[in-house]
Amino acid sequence: MSSNSEIRFRQAIFKDGKFHHWHYWGFVGYQDSFVAPIEIHQQSRNQTYEVKESQQYIGLRCGPVSLGDRIYEGDKVQGYYTKAGYSKVYEVRYSQGAWEPFSGNCDLDHTDRYEVVGDIHQGILKEHLVGSLKE
Repeated sequence: MSSNSEIRFRQAIFKDGKFHHWHYWGFVGYQDSFVAPIEIHQQSRNQTYEVKESQQYIGLRCGPVSLGDRIYEGDKVQGYYTKAGYSKVYEVRYSQGAWEPFSGNCDLDHTDRYEVVGDIHQGILKEHLVGSLKE
């Protein structure tokens, strides 16, 4: 796998005002093939789809590197603080030259584990085992 294999983006596609699917683009194939982004106002078969701005893969995964969810800009990531008995949801964003909440001086560095539980387009999607703060 070459270094280009981790240059990835995604675009949220909405139909009739509701989230419909993700379009993944960049070097997303196993053979370094490049998939292009789609235009913001794509029309197909007399239906208008709203295409949102691209969100970048930040180079991290939740869980084992080969199996875990890729973390993208705009994801909702839940950190579990088992010893303290709570969890907290963070939004992944780029700020001051770093990806928050993974920027080294954040609570997330002190969690027992974390997982992707949703995103800015669909909200929170997964049920939680520990008490959570839904935004």
